[in-house]
Amino acid sequence: MENTEYYPVSPEKVDASYTALPSSYKLKALLAILSIILFFILYFALVIGLGYLVKWAFLYPIENINKITILGKVGAIAGSVMLF
Repeated sequence: MENTEYYPVSPEKVDASYTALPSSYKLKALLAILSIILFFILYFALVIGLGYLVKWAFLYPIENINKITILGKVGAIAGSVMLF
């Protein structure tokens, strides 16, 4: 006959402190979660700020129109779009 019990019998009583998480683990898990949340907040703030930079680069008026100012405006637009 074949033995059908693959696992040993579970213990009757287990002390709760045996499976409790240490406070240092809980602190490190909380810090990891807060770091991820802070990363996403900063990331979205950067995307929004760069969107405003692109808008500003497009809408900034040129007072004296010549080759240098046109090149500067095109460079500002290209640079801000690449950063975005």
